[in-house]
Amino acid sequence: MSSLAQQLESDIQAKVNAELSKKYPATVNCSLLSVQIDQLKNDIEHYYTTLNPKAAQRVEVFLATKQVLFTGGGCALKLEAKIQKETKNILDYYSDKAETSVVYESITTRNILFVIGATTILMATIILFGSLNKKKK
Repeated sequence: MSSLAQQLESDIQAKVNAELSKKYPATVNCSLLSVQIDQLKNDIEHYYTTLNPKAAQRVEVFLATKQVLFTGGGCALKLEAKIQKETKNILDYYSDKAETSVVYESITTRNILFVIGATTILMATIILFGSLNKKKK
């Protein structure tokens, strides 16, 4: 390989490295790493079609490095714990809201039934005393 070709390949590698470092900055944030890995997986085809294969291989190495950081940092467990915590918070919020709603509805229903029952007893008492007064006369 001539020195011009080596220089050109080196320039392409440097360009790819700079582009990757800018687009996917180093991080230890598990959520951000997960997003970067997903984007790299989606972008890898672009690198194969628009750049030479060696540049695309550099992208694969970059992706593998991000995946090692993700698994080595215990990110899968951290993200799973975060998802479980968020799910628990949502369930707690809505179960409290549902419980409050059910309690309110049951109290309202109880009060309505109490008023209907009291009215029925009162009306029956009035009718009973009315019929007894008519019989006495």
